[in-house]
Amino acid sequence: MSSKASIRNQIRSYGNTIEEKKIVEKILKSLSQRFEHVVTVIEESRDPSSLSRHDLMGSLQAHEKRTSRYSERPIKQAFQSKMIMAE
Repeated sequence: MSSKASIRNQIRSYGNTIEEKKIVEKILKSLSQRFEHVVTVIEESRDPSSLSRHDLMGSLQAHEKRTSRYSERPIKQAFQSKMIMAE
């Protein structure tokens, strides 16, 4: 279980609830700098108060998957591209 889920469960055990809006805001604030442009787009294009944490996580995972495909390019392919450009 993630630490965020654990904290949320502890708060609930004391009879308090956390609004979905607060969870979404906390997630957006806690993201690293490499997600800054994604956070900006989400905040500008969607109403964070109506965004569920599941939708937010889906958007963040889609971004992560999209950016990871660029870093997964095989080194051999990168060298071949560089050699072709040098010729």
